[in-house]
Order: sequence, then C-alpha cells, then structure tokens
Amino acid sequence: MTHLNLDALVMQVHQKRALTMKTYLFLVLASPLLLACGDDTAPAQPMPDAPPPEVDGRAPLVPEILYMRWNAGPELVVGTGEGQITPLRKLNGGVDGAGQTSRSRDGTRIAFSTYDDEANAWALITRPFEQPNANERVLAHTNGVANPAWSPDGSQLAYVTFVEAFTYGVFVVPSEGGTPKLLARVEVGSGDQALCIAPQWSPDGRELVYSTVHGLSSYRFSDAKERELVPRGDAFWTCAPQWAPDGSAIAFAWGDPGVGKIAKISRDGGDVTALAPMEGGFGTGQVAWSPDGSQIAYVTLFEDDVALRVVPASGGPSRLLDKLQASIEAGHPTFSTDSATVLYVRFSEGARLMTVPAAGGEITDLHLEGAHIGASYPIWLRP
Repeated sequence: MTHLNLDALVMQVHQKRALTMKTYLFLVLASPLLLACGDDTAPAQPMPDAPPPEVDGRAPLVPEILYMRWNAGPELVVGTGEGQITPLRKLNGGVDGAGQTSRSRDGTRIAFSTYDDEANAWALITRPFEQPNANERVLAHTNGVANPAWSPDGSQLAYVTFVEAFTYGVFVVPSEGGTPKLLARVEVGSGDQALCIAPQWSPDGRELVYSTVHGLSSYRFSDAKERELVPRGDAFWTCAPQWAPDGSAIAFAWGDPGVGKIAKISRDGGDVTALAPMEGGFGTGQVAWSPDGSQIAYVTLFEDDVALRVVPASGGPSRLLDKLQASIEAGHPTFSTDSATVLYVRFSEGARLMTVPAAGGEITDLHLEGAHIGASYPIWLRP
C-alpha cells in the first residue's frame, strides 16, 4: 500500500433508519423550519459498477480512506475505492468514544481515543502511523476523550473531556508527554452537546477556537486569554467551528428555535454572516471548509430527510449534493485536497462511504461497508 497520510476524526455511524419530520422533532432539542435555497434537483444515483473515467489518458487515483468499522468491536481500517480493506488497529470501548483519529500536519503521527482496561479509563494515545503499537504513547487518562486536534507544529494536542457535572474542559497536552493544561470550561446539558465543543487550531497555531455550546470562543496563546467571538447565551446553540484555510474567518453551525444557519465570523470577531439556512438540532451542520477556501459543505434536514449541501464561502445559493436517507448521524463531509470531491457517509443498504463532485454530479459508492462514524469524519489518505 502507498504511503498513508491521515487528516481528521473518526467515530460512529448508527444503523440505517428512515427519518420523518415528526420523528426528528421528537429526537432533537430544537428543530427549525428550513427555507431551502439553490437548485434542489434530485441528485444522481450511485453507479457502483461503472469504471472510473480516464483523465488525459490516465486512470484517476483510487481513493484511500481511514475510517472506523465494527468488526467484533471497533477497528480502525484503511479502505480503498476498490473495496479493499486493510486493518490498522483494534480499539476498546464503544463506538461512541473510540477512534476519533487526528493526524499531525506532517502526516507522520496519529492521535486517537481508546478505552484502557488496565487503567479503567479512556486514553488519549499517539503513535507513529506506520510503526508497531509498541511505540504508542499515552498522553492522558480521562473520563472520555473527544475531538483530539494536533497543533500545526505537532508539539501539542487539544482535546475535550468531562470535568464535573454538566461541565467539560478544553485541554492541551504536549505531544511528547507532560501535564495536561485546562484552557477553558464549558457548561453543557448533555454529552451530545459536548461533542459540539470541537476545538480547532488556527492555521498559524496562535489560537484555539471552540464552541461554548451557546456561543463561540477563541483562546489566544500570546496572552493566555479567552475571547468571546459570540458571547455565551447569544446563540441557542453552536457546533463544530472550522477555520478558513487562510485563517481569516471561522465557519460554524448556529442553531435557533426558528431557522438555524451556517454562519461565518471574522477571526477578530464582529458581525456574524449567515451563509445558508440550516434545519435541525445538535448533530446537524457538520461544517467542512474546502482546502481552497471557496466553499463549505454541511448537513441539514431537508424534505423529511437529511441532505448534504455546499454553499459558497463568500455567500450565495447553496447546492444539493445528495439526500442521505438517514438520521443526522449520516453525512460527515470532508473535501479532497484539490477541493473537487466530497467524501461522506450515506445509508444505502447499510452505512456506506460515498464521493460526489463538489459541483454536483455522479455519486460513487466506494464499496466500504460497516462504517461507524459519529462525532468525527472519515479521512482522505489519497488523493
């Protein structure tokens, strides 16, 4: 297999189930009414047996994906667009907490969560990606690890863990080992809300942005202070912020009892810009910024289904890419490095990994079954 290069987070996808508006209203805390925009023409259906077209006389690269599957327990695997699967590592604990893989920017190390039976606690672990498990380093034992994220220079990891009743903490820890440092405390109403905190490093490594569930904050390392970009209480809920590739702005999901939105705010704060309407409670949004900074993929409830859409980062009509035939636990979009393709989870005879052109078009089934992805996303290794 070619050299592997990891990129993000991996978790659980639940069993396929149809979702009606009535069922969804029962499941979530709030459910706005979506005023969809853009061209909602039904997307093309998968054509799994069609061979990929050649480009300039050359066959395209076969995608390689890191994701988590269920195989008598959670397991990290690498799959290809040809349906081949290579096991990476068995994990302990349930699929709700295991995995959540993150890679260092240079691609040589990974961090992930697994349950440590000897310590009777969840463990945050790092290891060189292509070396044996004996080289693993336990950085922290916690009451649950969520959303580990490498600093751009690879020297630190940020993560979220339970601190006390209805309170989670945003921590950083040296990647070579050391004492974890608490940066911020975030009050939550449930563990599902805690998954929305999702700390993310700025591209220059100077700040860490995170949801405060009812607002949005950034921790600036130069003066060791938290800045409220969206004051706590101003939003009904916020979830999973993502930096623009150039570090100039932050996109995130903003939920409201009425109409929610995919929103954007400058790194320095100021007014919040609404990019697209979004319907749904915690778990919708799932914002992913394209590497070229031109577009944002997201997940929203749409016509009694869950839809994958893309909106220009500068504003404009959104575009429907696919209906996911499932609950909000589908989706989890991520872009290819050239920003041309979106990888995501769709329910079609079980949870499956799919790709679709970001401009819309033919949907490709990667023939990778058994995916369990919840709070985190599958990771492109190639292209």
